Amino acid sequence: MRRGDVLLSVCGHEVDSIDDVLTEVLVTLPGTICPLVISRAGERWKTAAVIGERAA
Repeated sequence: MRRGDVLLSVCGHEVDSIDDVLTEVLVTLPGTICPLVISRAGERWKTAAVIGERAA
């Protein structure tokens, strides 16, 4: 992601706030490849991220 990108969906679920993003990440098992949809300069882009372990 780049500065100015807007995250539209995480793991197939629309997100409207950082709380939505955190919820999706927390309920997804580590190692899962999670599709992301972002808006960049008015265009929709698809990418993915691997969910990691949360530090204690």
